[in-house]
Formats: sequence, structure tokens, C-alpha cells
Amino acid sequence: MTDRIGRGRLLAALVLCAAPAAAQDLTLGFPADCTPGDGCVIQNHFDHDPGPGFSDFRCGGLGYDGHDGTDIRVPTPADMAALDVLAAAPGRVRGVRDGMPDIPQGSPGAPDVAGRDCGNGVVIDHGGGWETQ
Repeated sequence: MTDRIGRGRLLAALVLCAAPAAAQDLTLGFPADCTPGDGCVIQNHFDHDPGPGFSDFRCGGLGYDGHDGTDIRVPTPADMAALDVLAAAPGRVRGVRDGMPDIPQGSPGAPDVAGRDCGNGVVIDHGGGWETQ
């Protein structure tokens, strides 16, 4: 079961950090209240290639070298405003970043996201060395 984090205009990104021993200890749910292919799409996957280059979990190219998350995209700003963001697993909120304007990058008036590439977000500690963002 997932917990509701909130609703907002954001491009959700799931970033994982884990101690190697905990890799089999956590089951993750989808972190947005939508179904990929029906209301949202995966824009970029996590880079599974340990060296230079990129490979997603299907050995495909949906992403880029060094990407450490899964980006979820919805069609319009109105869809973003209505999207519930969910906790991928039970845990404790460790940090929140809010207050960045909800303006898509590349649009007039978009904020500088240097050092804040994910924009607004929530960090959840799931224990056992696992965090999601």
C-alpha cells in the first residue's frame, strides 16, 4: 500500500539509494496515481550500465548516461496539478523541497534549477539504507 504525499504540478522522479545488502528487502510501488501508458508515461529510466553509455532495465535506450532515477511525465500542466504523488513504500519523510514555481523547463519564466534538478520534492527514508525521492 502506498501513502499519499500530495498533489502538485511536478514531473515525478523516483531516485533510489540503497546499501547492497538491502537490495532484496524493499518492494516499491509506482510513485504516482496514474498508469504508465494511460495518463502518464515513463520519460527516462534509471541507468543500469555501470560504465560510460546508457542501458535501461530492458537493455534499451530510454534515458541517458548517469541518470539515477525514473522520470514520469504527464501530458499537460492541468494533468500535473491533478496528479497525486505517492510514497513508493512505507517510510519516514526526511526532507521536503517546495516553493519552486511549477513552470516546465524551457518555457518563458522557468526557474533556474541548477543544484535543484528535481524541482519540488520529498525524500522518504524507508529504513535498511533505502531512500526514495
